[in-house]
Formats: sequence, C-alpha cells, structure tokens
Amino acid sequence: MKKAATIVLVTSLWIQSGHAEGLTIEQVLQQVVDYYPSIKGATLQVERAKQDNLRVQSQLGWQLALRGGATREYTLLGTTVDTLRTIGNLSKLTRSGSTLGLQVERRRDESAITVLPTLPNPLNTTNVDISYRVPLGKGKGNPAYAEGLTGANVSLLLAQAEEQRLYDQLAVQVIDLHLAAKTTLERIHNTEQSLDRTQRLQKYIKSKSGLGIAEDKDLLQVAAQLNNQRAQLKALEMAWAQQEISLNRLMGRPWNSRFEPKTVADTPFPGKGFDGLFKEVAQHSPSLTSAQARLTLADSTIKTQRDSRKDKLDLVMTLGKRSRVGITAGGSSYESDDVGSINIEFTRSLDKRGLNAQLYQARLDRSIAIQDKQQTLNDLRYELASLLAEFRIGQTALEAYYISLKSEHAKLNEALSRYKQGRTDTSQLIQFENELSATALALALHRIELQRRYYKLVLLRGQLWKGIVRPTMGLPGVDVEDEQKG
Repeated sequence: MKKAATIVLVTSLWIQSGHAEGLTIEQVLQQVVDYYPSIKGATLQVERAKQDNLRVQSQLGWQLALRGGATREYTLLGTTVDTLRTIGNLSKLTRSGSTLGLQVERRRDESAITVLPTLPNPLNTTNVDISYRVPLGKGKGNPAYAEGLTGANVSLLLAQAEEQRLYDQLAVQVIDLHLAAKTTLERIHNTEQSLDRTQRLQKYIKSKSGLGIAEDKDLLQVAAQLNNQRAQLKALEMAWAQQEISLNRLMGRPWNSRFEPKTVADTPFPGKGFDGLFKEVAQHSPSLTSAQARLTLADSTIKTQRDSRKDKLDLVMTLGKRSRVGITAGGSSYESDDVGSINIEFTRSLDKRGLNAQLYQARLDRSIAIQDKQQTLNDLRYELASLLAEFRIGQTALEAYYISLKSEHAKLNEALSRYKQGRTDTSQLIQFENELSATALALALHRIELQRRYYKLVLLRGQLWKGIVRPTMGLPGVDVEDEQKG
C-alpha cells in the first residue's frame, strides 16, 4: 500500500509540475525525423544507390592494359636469343555496342651470334594497330549496358521507396502515439469535470444533512462515486506520464520534458474528386514505386535475355603499321609496311536450353511484377475509398454527438432541480452524471478519431511531408589513399 501511494504521489507531481509545451503532430514528427537513427541509415542507402549509375557509366570509359616481359631462348647451335616485349592496349566500348581499340607493340630481339650478315641483329619491331569491332548480331545496341543503367535506376528507386516507406511508418507511429496521448488527456479532463460535479453534489448533500433532510445513504453513494473517480484519475495520470516519456524518447528530448499534444482546429474534407486524390496517392505510394521499378527491370531483363540468345556476328576492321629497325653487317636497315584487314567473326551456342530458361524466368518475373502492381493499385484504391467514407461519416456524426451532449446536460440539470425538490433520489442523479460524462468523453474521442482519419488521409496523399524538413547528412569523403592510387 505504501508503494502504491508513492507511485500516485510521484505521478501527481509529474502532472502538476512544469509548463507544458503544446506540440502538434507535425511538430512532433519534425523532431522525431531530426533524431531517429534509422532514418540516417535509409539516407545512406539512397546515396549508395546513386553511385550505381556512375559505376555503370564508367563501362564506356577508356580501358588501358599494359603487359611486358623478357625471354631467353637457346637455339640448336647453343646460342642464345634475348627478347624484350612490351604491349599496350587502349580500348573503349561505345553506347552502340561497338568497340574502338588501339594496340601498340614494341619488341627487341638480339642474338649472341649473327648467323647471316644480311639479318639485322639486334632487331627492333614496332606494331601499331587501330581496330573497330561492330556487333551485327548479339550485342548490337549494347543491351547489357542499357540493362545496367536500368538496374542502377531501379536500385535508386527501390532505395528511395524504402526510405519513404520508413518515413511513412514513422509518421503512422507518431500519429498513433500522439493521438493516444491526446486521448489520455481528454479522459483526464473528462474525469476532472465529473469529479468537480460530484464534489459540488457532495457539498450540497452535506449542507442538507446538517439540516436533517439528507440521509446517510446519499452521502455514502456520493463518497463511493468520488473514490471511484479519483482512482480513475490517478490511473489515467500514470498512463499519461508513461506516454509522455515514450514520446520524449522518440523525439530525443530529456525524459522529463513537458509537452501537451495539440490537434488541428479544422479538419476539412478534401476538395478534389476521387480521381484527383487517387492520382496523388499513386504518386506518393512507396509500394507502387517499388512495383513499377520491378516491372521496369523485368522489361529490361527480357531484352537482354533475348539478345543473349542471338548468334554473335562481329565485323572487325583493322588498320595498322609495321616497322622493323636493325643493324646488319652492311649497316642499319629499316623496313615499314602498312597493313589492313576486315574480318567476320561468328559464334553460335549449340545448346540454348539455359538461355531459353533464363528468358522464360524473366517473363515470369514480369508477370509477377504486373500482378504486384495491379494488387497495389487495388489496395490503394480501396484504402482511399475507405478513408474518405469514414471521414465523411465521421464529420456527419460529430453534429449528432454535440446534440446528444446538449441533451445530457439538460437531462442532468432537470434531474438536479427535481433532486433539490425531493422528487428524485441520489442514485438517479449519479446515473445521469455518469451518462453525461460518458457522452462528453464519447464526443472528445470521436473528435480524436476524426483527427486520425484526417492525418491518415493527408499521409496517404503525401501531403504531410510538405511541411517537414528532412535532415541532410554529412557523407564520407573520398579516401585520400584510394584517390592517389586511382
């Protein structure tokens, strides 16, 4: 019992101390977004996905390859031939799928003994070739590069959709917690009003009891009502203290920071028609964005798989120059030749079962993506229609609650008048007081539920984020060592 009394005392001090700052759902959401750690991880995933596009585009950059070596050979005569060879290759893949290449080869051959005086020793050979490879079959149009770009864009869209989904989940959590806290405060306010009316009734009965008019049972009934209301009030105050701490934790504020959840005064019904609202919902929906991205990727994959089934037919054109410089017994020698060639290269896969299977899988993926997109559209359509219907009916029912509350006030005032004239008993008066309290609470809770429908509708349309500033993060810079190596 002593422990329970201590908890009640601490809770009362929590409720009564300090100045409570009024915070709307938007203000709470802004603080949560600024603090919530998972948001930062999603932002980094988006930034990571942006790099995929650069990675794919780098495939069209120039590629440099160098190799070289030295060899020593022994002839049948026991002499040695030393060879130094260096080859450099510069190539570039174009957007159309063609490949432009430049190859330079430098070679030096030197024998320990010159067999024939007319043969140069040492001999320096230089070969320069420019080549251009044009795919006429498989690879034409560079579908692999196109799919890479599509895949990079899809990865970015999926990362952005996941980030938005996390933001929306966070908003739903904030809306629910904020309105749950507002519900608790409304219950506290309703209980305090009931307690105040019951205390006034007790004071009136005690005044009549001193005159010998009221009976002891009337005092006992009122006392029981007061004790019940006080117990309810303490339980609600404890619940509110827990909710306030939970919201402070979500916002990254000190646990004992005081605030009061505020709701908007006006919750107007959307002025647009259903089609206009659904267009906003579809543009915002992370699920629909993900479904459309997967469908786009499936279409790109089908094109690539179709290309992979084609025969490879390449036209290769080469233009080059050969030069040989050496020293003979009669002096130095120099020879130079211009060369050129046109070649056709053909490759066919004799077993295409694996390629056919991959193409069939890509088509199945596309069918699945279409079904997912259609299901998402249907779910969004029904969710929007449900929210609009609930919101419209809720606005209509609000007036009925006001009328009912007015009637309960009149009923209680009339019963109180009859009670003072001795024409009714205390139990009926307490019953009417409870009915008034229940009706007032029902009105307050209905207003909160109307707020819930309003914010869910605003969130579904993506309008809630227009006033929220999303945090920007300092991204890691380029590693100095890696930059120098590059």
